[in-house]
Amino acid sequence: MTEGYATCADCKQHDDPAACGMFNNIIARLFGLLFRSDRAACIRQIKSLGVQGHAVAMAEARCQTIRK
Repeated sequence: MTEGYATCADCKQHDDPAACGMFNNIIARLFGLLFRSDRAACIRQIKSLGVQGHAVAMAEARCQTIRK
C-alpha cells in the first residue's frame, strides 16, 4: 500500500474506490473477476466496521470476501 495506508479504506482521496488507479488497476480487476469479489463493498465494510470488524464479519459469514 502506498502513502502509508494499511488499506484502501484509510485513503481519504477518493470517495469511490473505483476512481483510484491503484485500486482499479488491471491486476486488481482480474482478481475481483476471478474470485467474484465485490472489492468496493469490502472497502465500504472496512470503513464502516474497521479492519478487525471486517475480519470478524467475514469469519462469521465463513467467507473471504463479499461476493458480487
